[in-house]
Amino acid sequence: MDFKRSFYTVATGSLGGPVDDANGRVILYSTRTAKTHVLKQQHLAALDAGQFDLLPDTLFDALVEAEAIVPAHENELQVLLNRSRSAVDDSRTLNFVLLPSSQCQLGCDYCGQSHSKTYMKTDIYDQIVERARRQLDLSRHTELHVAWFGAEPLTGLAHIRQVSARLMALAAELGIGYSAHMVTNGLSLKKAIFEELFEQCQIRRFEITLDGDAESHDARRHTKEGEKTFDLILKNIVDVTHSPVYAGHGQVLSVRCNVDRRNIDRVIPLIELLASKGLNDKIRFYTAPVYSWGNDAHLLSLEKAEYGEREIDFLIAQMQNGFKLATIPGLNSIVCIAVSKDAEVIDSQGQIYNCTEIPLVPLYESADYLLGNVRKQPEVSLQERAFHDWPDQIESNKALWCSSCRMLPVCGGACPKAWREGNPPCPPAKANIEDRLALAYVYAKDGFATYAD
Repeated sequence: MDFKRSFYTVATGSLGGPVDDANGRVILYSTRTAKTHVLKQQHLAALDAGQFDLLPDTLFDALVEAEAIVPAHENELQVLLNRSRSAVDDSRTLNFVLLPSSQCQLGCDYCGQSHSKTYMKTDIYDQIVERARRQLDLSRHTELHVAWFGAEPLTGLAHIRQVSARLMALAAELGIGYSAHMVTNGLSLKKAIFEELFEQCQIRRFEITLDGDAESHDARRHTKEGEKTFDLILKNIVDVTHSPVYAGHGQVLSVRCNVDRRNIDRVIPLIELLASKGLNDKIRFYTAPVYSWGNDAHLLSLEKAEYGEREIDFLIAQMQNGFKLATIPGLNSIVCIAVSKDAEVIDSQGQIYNCTEIPLVPLYESADYLLGNVRKQPEVSLQERAFHDWPDQIESNKALWCSSCRMLPVCGGACPKAWREGNPPCPPAKANIEDRLALAYVYAKDGFATYAD
């Protein structure tokens, strides 16, 4: 059989010595499988030239297994898109994203949502539970996963309690698994509330945002009355991680830092502060560029190459401060719930969407993202979803860069909605993957397969 080097591979420069040093080592990363190998530069040259007979048998076999070497006739893009289609078809988890409230205490300046004191009512509970039952009856799902989202979900805590109990009971009745997570601003996540949500509502993952140190965070994530929030949120994080309920369950809390030009220099001080509080081995920390949310917030963002360069500094700071790193992207066959056949976002008024970026955003009130309402359409069938054919859109739409990008298998296209709106959502890893690979090698050298023959 004839072979070729996969298009979906990335190689670093030499890990030591001149680039033209035949004894130098490079990292080869196959994005098709998210596997890495360290090999001699001369073997990389042989790979590039298609001289596979010059590769040691063990290396050749390993690169075939990693899909860094593939059959010469293979249409790689077609293979990858078919995998994405199969991943959606084969998914056994029904995802519901629920907004128990349209209220939020914060007035973040980059938020595109419009908040109000609107909460789920009992009839919406009833319809959500029945809708989940119908979805599960029509499918082969083995798990129901609920994501509590907002506005701020903890402003609707009483509703979370009631709906969780009913959905957990439904899952138990049907003999399927149940899991949940929450995205919260953290302002109301007191230790006792965390323990209740973890133990009684089975919410096992929480994501909280801190936008840099206190000064930069409070300048942008203050209350609607302009009051500071950083110290209280940080105290809640520390208290929660010291709960006996928290121990032994891994990194239950994730802290996200939204970054733009205004707070780019305050990320590392935040990392150092979190480490000084003993949180480096208790939480996951990551950064994300500010993006358009039905508004022009993305105009404050750095250029992708500049952000990618600064992100490496953040990763190094995490490494130096004892955080657990995930520097190499993993596979992403199902990019988001928007491409799923049955995942749904249901807001506090019963409106149904298939994208978390749509609810409560005035810009989308008249757009085709609204799929229905549980009060008016209790049946499962809905209008055609905007991104149900996402792999087809990647394959046919030449305006998307995805079809010619080596990072497609680990990116998945990032955000279909952003592409649709003309805001390419390419992740920072596209710009800094070689640096990420080198950093991962330094951080966890023992985890790399090395070929020295």
